[in-house]
Amino acid sequence: AHGPKQAARIFAKVLGALESLGHDEVVRRLDAARRDDTPLPIALRNTTEASTSIDPNRLPAGLAQIQVAAGSAADYDALLGGDS
Repeated sequence: AHGPKQAARIFAKVLGALESLGHDEVVRRLDAARRDDTPLPIALRNTTEASTSIDPNRLPAGLAQIQVAAGSAADYDALLGGDS
């Protein structure tokens, strides 16, 4: 499904995951990825690194006051030229 370079990159992620997550967890995630048709890099990502939460006390002062409202992908249809 991939060329040799991309396949080597993906396999490197599998090997790295074996080291960081352990054999049993990697096997569990690969089995689930195969069943769910999830791309391997997504299935093997370290969920502790993927956290989107940031401690507000660690933000620079200029960013600490900015509030971002949650939205949905449909909110951006008008910006992208689609129907709203």
